[in-house]
Amino acid sequence: MDVLGGPCHSNHGCFCSRHNPLHGEILIPGDFKNQGQETSQWAYYQAKSIKSYIYEIQKQKLELEMLSLKTGQSGSLADKYLKIMNDYDKQIKRYDKEKEEIKAKADDLSKSKEDAQARAGNFGYALIFLQISLMLSSISALTKKKPLFYTGLASVSGWIFFFLNAIFLFH
Repeated sequence: MDVLGGPCHSNHGCFCSRHNPLHGEILIPGDFKNQGQETSQWAYYQAKSIKSYIYEIQKQKLELEMLSLKTGQSGSLADKYLKIMNDYDKQIKRYDKEKEEIKAKADDLSKSKEDAQARAGNFGYALIFLQISLMLSSISALTKKKPLFYTGLASVSGWIFFFLNAIFLFH
């Protein structure tokens, strides 16, 4: 299967990279997964931020209402306000902790995605050199011309360079 859901028509290089004809770029299958996971993590982070903000607003409202209470009124009402405010404070701290964990996970996924994107171009170049060397070798076998075979053999060095560069990121 290719990146667009259709069958892969290439018999070589499918494990390394795919070409997306809609955008003209080389993509690694794991790149899609990381992009989706990163987006999900940031959406989850935003949801937690909104919930935390709601608790903060409610806590501030209760604090203002408690300040407006007259000292002569019942202490049980003030105690209820304090209990609710303490509960809200715990919720706010919990959401802040969860947001930090989510942010760390989203940042890791972002780094993984950037790493995959850095490798994608080199995998694409490696695939091009591999295809050229296969084509030249095939033509040399059909025409029995040794210079084409040696040229194809030389272009394998380009494949090796870009393939290793994609794996180890020499630059």
